[in-house]
Amino acid sequence: MSKHTDILLDAVQQIAAIIYYQMSMKEQDIWLKDIMEKGIWMPEESDDGGTYYMSVEETLKNMEDKE
Repeated sequence: MSKHTDILLDAVQQIAAIIYYQMSMKEQDIWLKDIMEKGIWMPEESDDGGTYYMSVEETLKNMEDKE
């Protein structure tokens, strides 16, 4: 697998464990901060005021920019 795929798979496994074990908000905040620092997700809103979801291309570009 590629480096980015490994990073994304690790992030999914981490959030699955957080949900499964119903970890504390502190643990969730730590995970979210790490995801944001890696450029995987950024809190932004769309033009219509809803939640903005980055495309795969945007996510990979953000991850590359963070390297």
